[in-house]
Amino acid sequence: MSPRVLLIACGSLVLVGCSSGPDIEWMKVGQPYTAAEFRRDYAACDKTPNLEECLRGRGWVSVTAGVAPKQATPEMRLPPGSTGLGRPRN
Repeated sequence: MSPRVLLIACGSLVLVGCSSGPDIEWMKVGQPYTAAEFRRDYAACDKTPNLEECLRGRGWVSVTAGVAPKQATPEMRLPPGSTGLGRPRN
């Protein structure tokens, strides 16, 4: 493998790793807004230490749910002596 191909491959991996953050979609609830307004607010908030907090402060709401751990299915418990099949039909 030539050094040039190796350099391109390594550069691609670095770019993919840096861009793998979560994609969050934003909107304003109950009021009209434009893409230009969002870009303006995003550019201003991107300069702050906490982008998401700044956007929320400007009225933007996160539409995309965050990645949360999947909850286990609750265990179904039956009363003692019950089969869980219900009453027999006549």
